[in-house]
Amino acid sequence: MKTGNVVAGLMVVLALASAAQFNSAGRDSADDGAASLGAPTTSQFDSTVAVDSGQQATESEAVAPPQPACTLAATDRYVKSTNLFNLVEQLRTDADAGDADAMRVISRVYDECFPYAANQRILHPQSMSRFRKEPDLSIALAQRATQLQRCAGFIATGVIKADVLRDVEAKAAALDDSIAKVRNLAEALSARRRDGSGPHEMSENEIDLASTVALSKDVEAIAELSHVEMGTYPAHGFAWQLVACDLGRDCGANGYLMRHHCLYMGQCVAGNYRELIRRKFLPPDQFDVAQAREQEILQAIKRGDVSHLFR
Repeated sequence: MKTGNVVAGLMVVLALASAAQFNSAGRDSADDGAASLGAPTTSQFDSTVAVDSGQQATESEAVAPPQPACTLAATDRYVKSTNLFNLVEQLRTDADAGDADAMRVISRVYDECFPYAANQRILHPQSMSRFRKEPDLSIALAQRATQLQRCAGFIATGVIKADVLRDVEAKAAALDDSIAKVRNLAEALSARRRDGSGPHEMSENEIDLASTVALSKDVEAIAELSHVEMGTYPAHGFAWQLVACDLGRDCGANGYLMRHHCLYMGQCVAGNYRELIRRKFLPPDQFDVAQAREQEILQAIKRGDVSHLFR
């Protein structure tokens, strides 16, 4: 599937652009490929990656996130996996049988590992010299070790190419997944606002769709709602990202978002995704707006009445 919002959209654009640099020469095994980058082999690891919740510190006026947040079993496996190549093989049968959750996770795995399989130099030890200052270098080295471990099989075999990535995204969208629905909505809104082909406001059907997703507790789909507002009001767009983190998205210091921004975007921050947004994406006054909007959204979700957020 495509990557949501301005930040996530940029990920896919950059990832597809990097395909031109891809060296199609394969490796004999995943362990050999990982070793060529100075990485530990997958057979050396048995434990799962610890997940930092990355939630905002509680404040007296803050609204507690609605609990419990609903998570997909396959998504939990994705977050904790130390071998994404094996995870895809385990989920493939279910995905081919039409399991939307399994196909969603496979698409996420391909999104995560494609940049590093397509351009292995990103994770080469010599490339770490681009992080010249501490603590950036220490953070990058730790993130590199985790990323090599998770994507070793794909890096070694080179099975993820641009056409394969697009095919997986198309299959995920064809299953009528909530993420695909929100992305299609956001793209339609963006096109209307860009060329004046229709109203800037959302229709009642579009509001119903967005509202259903907001109340679903599907944290990845909720994060995609940032698309709806990012183009017109980034602070409100990032608020949906923060809400998704509050509800259980993998936003911690060891999460996929932080690894990608550090290793691929060169934005290494000690802390969670909230701290990254604060330091890299929004000026202080706009970050305050985003956090205020975050609390407004959480209140609306708790009440079960969110349609006014999209009007």
